[in-house]
Amino acid sequence: MATSLTENKILLFKKKVEKEKRSQYLTDSTGLAIYFYYGGKGVTATYLFRSRKEKNNSRIKIGTFPAMRLADARQQYLQLVSNQERGIPLEKPKTITFENLWNDFLIVKCCKFEARTLKRYNSIYRTHFEQFKNIDIQNIDLDFVCERIMTPLMEQQKNSILISICGLLFRMFKYAKHRGLFASNPLQDLPEILPQHKVRHHPSFPPDIAEQEMIKLFELFANHTSQKVQALLHLYFYTLLRNEELRKLKIEDLRNFEYYLETKTWKEVKFRVCFSTQAQALIKWLIDHHESEYNPYIFEGEGTAHLMMSENTLNDNLKTLGYKDKLTCHGIRGIGERWLTAQPDIKGEIAKLCIGHKSALGGQDDQTYN
Repeated sequence: MATSLTENKILLFKKKVEKEKRSQYLTDSTGLAIYFYYGGKGVTATYLFRSRKEKNNSRIKIGTFPAMRLADARQQYLQLVSNQERGIPLEKPKTITFENLWNDFLIVKCCKFEARTLKRYNSIYRTHFEQFKNIDIQNIDLDFVCERIMTPLMEQQKNSILISICGLLFRMFKYAKHRGLFASNPLQDLPEILPQHKVRHHPSFPPDIAEQEMIKLFELFANHTSQKVQALLHLYFYTLLRNEELRKLKIEDLRNFEYYLETKTWKEVKFRVCFSTQAQALIKWLIDHHESEYNPYIFEGEGTAHLMMSENTLNDNLKTLGYKDKLTCHGIRGIGERWLTAQPDIKGEIAKLCIGHKSALGGQDDQTYN
């Protein structure tokens, strides 16, 4: 029974076999055979290559449905037909295990990652993927991921971990498709069924009272914090840099008061920050009042064990002065972004570049900042 099969037709025929309780064959118009085996645990559908050439019967198992998609089975079947016509000895397609794909993915796609990123990836592998290392990747599909990975993590309410590891899994199988291991990515629809990240809103001053609140903020810092903490606060407003980016500023990084840094959104290029005259004056003051000749950072930490000022220094001072849930140092970037976009002669794309955002046409970053 040869017909132009679709996956829906295979599902219907599978139900028919289960109802009739007897094993049957179904043949695709390409010649690909599907054997529906009826057993005690239901019906198993297996893709087969069958050939009778020179009185030798060839019967090679290609994969099982629905773990292997019909398009992938056809591709492998046609490859076997081509091999036979060219006189190449027929062999079962080489099994590529999850572990094989993982190692290849790391070597090819992750070779330029930082050591800490690779360490995190390998930790994810040991914790969540190693149990699948010997499974043929052709047997991994959306149902497999839902049952074996997503459901257990969702039951434990570990949605953030789930999103991270499924994103990595999706990229792996996208790479496998480009390598020609699949006709289409079997996890193509995975992003659609993942839970959504919670949008984190950084506390920031509302636009209508931002000016009054900023005046009050600077007065409180002038009366209750050290000069270096005041300088840090002012530089956040002058540069709109992220917490770590500003604290990592080193004296040797300054060339004509330009700072070249790699931001978390611009890994592939050096992002250049040009300092205003006010920022230059503050940096000059900080260099003149630098306490240790061995400490390379503009913002020195406390004691010899901490070269860089703590990431919590400014936020802790904000909380102490009554700004808990009202403002964080990252919320200052939101104030700056809103002010820039409100200027009639500054395009929105330029405002986003000023705060180191790639999403010049909008996206999740906007939800966080507005």
